[in-house]
Amino acid sequence: MAIAPSASILALLALGLSQSAPTSTAGDACAALIPTALAARIAADLPAYQLPASSDAGEARIKSLDVSGNWPCPFVVLGDFDGNGTLDRALLLKPKQPGMARLIGALNNNGQWQITLSEEWPLALSESELAPKDAGFYQRDEAIKQPTAQLDQLASLQAEYALFSAGKLNGQYALYALINGKWQKLTFIDQ
Repeated sequence: MAIAPSASILALLALGLSQSAPTSTAGDACAALIPTALAARIAADLPAYQLPASSDAGEARIKSLDVSGNWPCPFVVLGDFDGNGTLDRALLLKPKQPGMARLIGALNNNGQWQITLSEEWPLALSESELAPKDAGFYQRDEAIKQPTAQLDQLASLQAEYALFSAGKLNGQYALYALINGKWQKLTFIDQ
């Protein structure tokens, strides 16, 4: 899922890098996006998982991201998901033992992190991608064409704040938005 970063997303990235982990992870775009306090919260709350690294994407994909100018880490996004003026994070975590990865959404309340979204992720990290998205209205075209077949899933969502997409590289994905304090998911067939 290739997106051209908007000016607001690039500004958030610059701000997020200034609030991120210390230099022990220098050179890793993913680690640079994860604040130390959030890393500690993840270690305490989800000890079976570890933080993603840029190398999890594979060398060819890292080079492609560098050349394209797209979002620098396919496993970590930031945005103000809850509208409180601080940058929140969404991450794909690696299992420490063989097993499923985990998708999390973590809200930042002035440096106090709370994991409010946590679900198993069925794909390998090398096949997965997160991307930041701007607030707005999103609708699935197939929901319009076959409304009765789509009754068990959202057909659209209106996000007042930043949101993110999570999915298979160049394949099916879902948008995740925090709406009225609850995470909503809108699934799309392909990109």
